[in-house]
Amino acid sequence: MEEKSRKLSDSIAALQHEDYCRIWQLVKGGGLKNLEGVDRAVGQLMLEHPQYQYFWEIPHAFANIEREKAMEGEGVNPDAHLAVEASVLEQVETGDPPQAAKAYKALLEAGIEPHEARHTLARVVGELWLKVIRMHNKRQRLDADAYVRELERVAKHPVKVYNEQVKKIQKGL
Repeated sequence: MEEKSRKLSDSIAALQHEDYCRIWQLVKGGGLKNLEGVDRAVGQLMLEHPQYQYFWEIPHAFANIEREKAMEGEGVNPDAHLAVEASVLEQVETGDPPQAAKAYKALLEAGIEPHEARHTLARVVGELWLKVIRMHNKRQRLDADAYVRELERVAKHPVKVYNEQVKKIQKGL
């Protein structure tokens, strides 16, 4: 079962990475304006992440090796990083949920740069995912409003939440 699960996971990773490579080729060739929706958001974010652009030049067969190196070095999976940040950007731009746009605006008004504001919200998503995984392993369920409540907390205390996250990063948590 574990081997079957790993093959499925690898297939999903391949599709994602191949999509990112395709988008990067279009963006690199000046085609950002021709992309729409999530693809456009991903392309825009790719331009803001020059440290990962090499990664979207690598075919999937070699991407696993580079992904492992990135995880060991920076602790970041470039594809996952982009996926979460694109998700946050889409939520902010569409206002769905409205608390995402409100939290983002509060972070910007507190003087936090747009890229860091998105990272702040992306870390909220990441922490929630980890909590969901831990709860799933214990056969518990996270209530559906947990994300909205955390976004409301960010909107109410943007600097406090940002500083808490910075401290965690500095401590390696």
